[in-house]
Amino acid sequence: TGSMPPPPSVPVPRGDGSRASLAATGPVYATLVRVSDAPSTSCLPDLISLQAPGDARVITVGRHRLNEVQLDCPRVPSLLSRQHAEIVCDADGLHSVTDKNTLNGTYLNGNLIPDGPCPLRHGDIIAFGGPANVLRDNRTLKNSFRFEYRRPLTAEQWREAVNPRGQGSDARARDLRVCECAREDCALCHPSKRTRREEGNTN
Repeated sequence: TGSMPPPPSVPVPRGDGSRASLAATGPVYATLVRVSDAPSTSCLPDLISLQAPGDARVITVGRHRLNEVQLDCPRVPSLLSRQHAEIVCDADGLHSVTDKNTLNGTYLNGNLIPDGPCPLRHGDIIAFGGPANVLRDNRTLKNSFRFEYRRPLTAEQWREAVNPRGQGSDARARDLRVCECAREDCALCHPSKRTRREEGNTN
């Protein structure tokens, strides 16, 4: 009855076993979308939902099952470290990735990232464990852990999509209050009738 529909949520594809994705039930702010051709599994998701502005969680990525996002693939066994990288989101809604001093490193747009947090931009390609092609057992293989970072909206645009025109929970609660007084002159429950009556008295 005149209320705005909720903004769309990004569904979690089948085979996405990461806790970071499964925990995301509202509008998704940013994602990692896998660009490798290996089939998806519980340890090789197609999509990983990332933190929204104000979410102080640290998303850990690695081979160990206790990571927020567990990544592993039989095509490239042991390419990743047990705890390989971390992704955080600051108060302005900007994500950054940090490699955990791993043997095979983390790459951004084909370049090995340096020590410390590396900021992410919409369209960046993150590759955990090596560049696009990696050498394993004297064979050149495609890296299965390559993801595109997608954040199509700024933090302000996302907040507006989540909360259109600044409507907070208090405003929504007022809109949803039910009239219990059964009085037509109740200004709270029937402001339109009260307004019409006052307008009639002034004429």
